[in-house]
Amino acid sequence: MRSFNLLVAAFALLQCFRYARRALLFVLPTVRVWGEPGVAPRSARRLRLGASLEKLGFTSLGIQHELSPLGARSVEGDAYASAQRGVFADVVEHGRGDGPGVVFFTPFASGAAVLTASFNRPAISTEHVQAGGIADAPLDAVLAAHQVAVGRFARRHGPPTVTVDLEARMTATRAWFRGEGRRELRRTNATAFAIVLFGLVLLASAVNSVIRSAI
Repeated sequence: MRSFNLLVAAFALLQCFRYARRALLFVLPTVRVWGEPGVAPRSARRLRLGASLEKLGFTSLGIQHELSPLGARSVEGDAYASAQRGVFADVVEHGRGDGPGVVFFTPFASGAAVLTASFNRPAISTEHVQAGGIADAPLDAVLAAHQVAVGRFARRHGPPTVTVDLEARMTATRAWFRGEGRRELRRTNATAFAIVLFGLVLLASAVNSVIRSAI
């Protein structure tokens, strides 16, 4: 019985360590944002996607970084913008093993935002936010879908607040993580938090059983 309790304690401890960073992101859903103005993409695949964006009228701004506590979320993206279209675009590695993708993002002065990715991502649809992904579609088609949503939001929230400036892009990212982005971080990491809580309860129970059996 003592050996079984020790195995349970070891398993619980392993799960706590495994999910600790994501659980912390549920408790502390904050993201630090900083940039490197004028820096070129750091991989050939990102460079090719950037060239595709430039053909669509976007201007390169540099690199934007997003980092959460303990690095549970760590994103490096090449930032682009088109004031004429009213859209920011980021080339990012989205962690799905099939290369970088593009995220189109349009903020509004009211705090509303439209986000459309060229890969699958959780969908959000509220009065102030529309977010989602369109996988396996040409980049210009993803942009066209994004701009349809932007036009609909502009009728309610006014013109987009997009300028061709990395600082403006980072300001928009920080605003996102103070609002819907913060809520999304909590939703996507709630399971990890629950696993850590259960692991701690299991660990405490197993340790208590070991101590009682030793007395």
